[in-house]
Amino acid sequence: MKNAWRVLRFLAVGSVVNIVFYGLYLLFTLAGGSPLAAMTVTYCGAVLAGFLLNRRITFSDRNIHDGALLRYCAAYGFGFFTNLTILWLFAERLGYSHEIVQALVTFILAIMLFLMQKYWVFPGR
Repeated sequence: MKNAWRVLRFLAVGSVVNIVFYGLYLLFTLAGGSPLAAMTVTYCGAVLAGFLLNRRITFSDRNIHDGALLRYCAAYGFGFFTNLTILWLFAERLGYSHEIVQALVTFILAIMLFLMQKYWVFPGR
């Protein structure tokens, strides 16, 4: 049951963070910004917000000197380059709608990043 609540908290935090930053991504591109630049800026903001919220709300991790931030940044760095590569390949090179590609990548990365946070970034004590 504890894991079910953790997944629900992760989904709630992730939903709020992703909706806010996807909205900012759309605003950035509507204002004429490139999709890759928009993704870079919004991804960085979402990573910081997600760390603060997931550490406290989802994983209840209050140990500030255990390397969690470094592991979190490594996990999200991997996610960033995965996102950048997929967005570049499918939107820039193959011509798919960047709005749809980014939405799908956001969903796929959420699953991957939850697992990385649960087992590596904020492992249970």
